[in-house]
Amino acid sequence: MKKSTKGVLLSGIVFPGLGQLALGRKGTGFLFILLTGAGLTGLLYSALNQIPLVMGRLLPEFTSGTLNLAKIIQVSRQISNTGDFQLGSLSSIFIVGCWVAATLHALVVGMELDKKG
Repeated sequence: MKKSTKGVLLSGIVFPGLGQLALGRKGTGFLFILLTGAGLTGLLYSALNQIPLVMGRLLPEFTSGTLNLAKIIQVSRQISNTGDFQLGSLSSIFIVGCWVAATLHALVVGMELDKKG
């Protein structure tokens, strides 16, 4: 398997930064892993902060037996306009950016290594 293919598969499918590690670019690999991990931490923090908000709004309907899908969707849309959801959105965008950058970087580095033999 070509080095470029291996790097792209590892960074693009498995986790950003793993392709760089496989290609011998440890510093860049750990940087992509760290940045993506920070984005995942922000996303998890945002999601965990949403739980009490959602549960607080849905609990009365749940206990009365009137909870339905329409109410869950309505509450989810209302909660999505809060500041914590914005953190989750930014974190998601950041993670995708890291993934794309790591995949492209692994492709370029791998192609250079393939040319060298």
